[in-house]
Amino acid sequence: MYMSNALYLTAEERPIFDALSAELKEGWEVEEEQIIFVDGWEKRVARLSFVRLHDPALLKLKEKAQSGVSEQEIFTEIESTNLENATDDDLAELFFALGPNALTPFIAPLLHGIKQDSDLETLMEFTALRHSLLSALTHSH
Repeated sequence: MYMSNALYLTAEERPIFDALSAELKEGWEVEEEQIIFVDGWEKRVARLSFVRLHDPALLKLKEKAQSGVSEQEIFTEIESTNLENATDDDLAELFFALGPNALTPFIAPLLHGIKQDSDLETLMEFTALRHSLLSALTHSH
């Protein structure tokens, strides 16, 4: 069961949250993300083959990810892709296919940029999605 105001942070991410003001941290619970997922290119390509995307930018990202580039190159490509117009369904499918590790590069910058509760809500969505993917993918292997 997921807590409604829970942030699933790694041991490396936790100190960034802890450094926030008491006012910002009020009402938020931190659960340490302890699930470790080791992904491989073959697994990722298999998951990507089932993804049905509609957004042209995400289709391009999918093709690049299937071409055998490194995980770091995929992360760089994700960071440079405008995701604002992508549907939630497309994003959920893409991140499932890319694996939970693809979400991690977004979390530290979100943590560093927290100025208000809405920023924490966005962070919560990313950490909850990563946690869900970690849980689903580690229990399916």
